[in-house]
Amino acid sequence: MSNIRPLSSADLEAVIAIDKATAGISRRGYFEKRLAAATDRPGDYVYCGLEADGALVGFAFAKLVNGEFGKPGASAALDVIGVEARHGHKGYGQVLLEEVERVLAGKGVGYLTSQVEWANGGVLGFLGGAGFALAPRVVLTRSTDLMAQELADERADQWDMEPDFSSPAGDAVDALSNERVIVRSMREGDLGKIISIDKQNTGADRADYLDRKMHDTLH
Repeated sequence: MSNIRPLSSADLEAVIAIDKATAGISRRGYFEKRLAAATDRPGDYVYCGLEADGALVGFAFAKLVNGEFGKPGASAALDVIGVEARHGHKGYGQVLLEEVERVLAGKGVGYLTSQVEWANGGVLGFLGGAGFALAPRVVLTRSTDLMAQELADERADQWDMEPDFSSPAGDAVDALSNERVIVRSMREGDLGKIISIDKQNTGADRADYLDRKMHDTLH
């Protein structure tokens, strides 16, 4: 006998165990933050659990991303879906996916995407069988290893050791501006300005999307 229900904080250990058995690594930090964010802002997420014989045997997470890349309309991303191996081939994955789609439809969302590595044939087969198709978009990646290596020995006070080429007198062609550009971590209070800058650049009001994105990034 199986039934489906929203996940709660009490399901955390079971979710981590199911995911570790299929992924081969523990993603405790990710699931702790994701479940906390989902229960804190339930309107922005879908989080389903599937029980069989009184125990959690599967789960799925999705989040609303409407406004992403300037795309019009409400859409969502399927973050992760997992079922215990001993309960495989029972249609539980499809049941979870259908519940995610049902909840999203209630939120006015009619478009669901996901990202999968090409080497993960099992998940690709599952999503293909569920009606997913290759999306007309390109995901770009860039390694930050070189950046980390270059910045490893940099000190914040090295600004004061640089020669000042910006003499206020004359019109020397090699004069440089000595104005400093401040770069800092984003804060909650920046949201209004971020929305304004984005609207100037895109011509669209993506306040809801940016609010969700900031919360997702900071928390």
